[in-house]
Amino acid sequence: MNATKPPNDLPLIDLFWHLRDAGLPLTIAQYDLAVRALQQAIEGGLDIGNRAAVVRLYRAIWVKSRREKYIFDRCFDDFEAKLNRAAVEVEVE
Repeated sequence: MNATKPPNDLPLIDLFWHLRDAGLPLTIAQYDLAVRALQQAIEGGLDIGNRAAVVRLYRAIWVKSRREKYIFDRCFDDFEAKLNRAAVEVEVE
């Protein structure tokens, strides 16, 4: 994750839809809660480059069971890999 991006530029909506498509029963209200929580955490000093901290934040909001944790972890890994590939493509151009 890019630690210099402001919260409004984070592709959180892509992760949200990826999780919903994978079976997590997420609502728009939960998406809004995650956005607000991330913004507050960043204002409080969260380094969004700290993967473990970001994962804990989203898990606390979106994951309610072991099954959902498994889905979340798999989707987050896929999502992060996609972001990393996109960053490499931008650097190559």
